[in-house]
Amino acid sequence: MNQEVQIEQQPKKKAIYKKWWFWVAIVAVIIIVSSLGSGEPTDLVDLPENEYRAQCQEYSYDDIARYPDNYQKKLAKFTGEVVQVLHDGDKIQMRVDVTLSEYGFYEDTVFVFFTPSNGQNILEGDIITMYGELRGMQEYESIMGAPISIPRIYVKYIDIIEK
Repeated sequence: MNQEVQIEQQPKKKAIYKKWWFWVAIVAVIIIVSSLGSGEPTDLVDLPENEYRAQCQEYSYDDIARYPDNYQKKLAKFTGEVVQVLHDGDKIQMRVDVTLSEYGFYEDTVFVFFTPSNGQNILEGDIITMYGELRGMQEYESIMGAPISIPRIYVKYIDIIEK
């Protein structure tokens, strides 16, 4: 008895990038990512540089992180180490650690928005002093998908202390 076995061929599946919902998801992700903190507030303090710097005060990380509403629109000065730099055209977004630990390294991260006016480029590892305006908390997701919330500052001036 010879029985002929017929194997039914499955129709070929479309590659994921050929499915319409894949492109809808990609566009949604691009829109969400580009809207995260990309719009600079229109009501930032505008003073001559020497006055601006003079009005900036030093605050503790714990205070601004614990009570962000109390420091909304306050001019602040922080010195710290740049741990990440993201370029977006002529704008720079950074994560900067601003508390010098007893062991000599920086910790406690703030999220920084900066538009250099003099072609200045900031690099990871630079020690900088920043002068800017506190604006609540910046929320984003870690690579693992966990929510992160850190103080946000729109910086107007940066001095590179150590490269």
